[in-house]
Amino acid sequence: MPYDPELAKSLLAESGYGPDNPVRFTIQTTRGFKPKDYEMIQAIVGLWRRVGIEAEIEVYEIAKHFELRAADQLAPAAFYNWGNSVGDPTTSTGFAMFGPSPHSVWDGEDTFNMILPLWGEADEDKRIAGWKEVDRHIAENAEVIPLLQYVQPILHSAAVKVTPHRSGALLPHLMTRA
Repeated sequence: MPYDPELAKSLLAESGYGPDNPVRFTIQTTRGFKPKDYEMIQAIVGLWRRVGIEAEIEVYEIAKHFELRAADQLAPAAFYNWGNSVGDPTTSTGFAMFGPSPHSVWDGEDTFNMILPLWGEADEDKRIAGWKEVDRHIAENAEVIPLLQYVQPILHSAAVKVTPHRSGALLPHLMTRA
């Protein structure tokens, strides 16, 4: 998604909002669950203000995020990092965007209907193609706004033997001293 304040202003204007009539909502975040999470939200809210979005920052502990998510009571925007250590779309997109999941607050019927058959899809190529279509739908409809991806640097040492999981994931319990 390109950085385009003028496009943002025009899209907000189509909905009747803008710098003179800002849309207002709360964005929730932690302070320190991930490096600089709160500071990133402050910067984002500052940029939003320029185009006509007035977001109030609510800080909470990560346990509160899980509690609100399970009760389907997150704010309209919540900054959260979803991990996917095994690299399977079921464990990221699936749980995060499937309304009946306790890991989701999303209730969009189109997304639900796209995801539902994928839970039982036995053909791996069809399953992955289906998840790619779900991800495309989510992105094209801005159901999730991906702001950044945290990275995990991997250091190499000849003294460590790494046996990759058959999925290709690097898991700590599969690392031993050589």
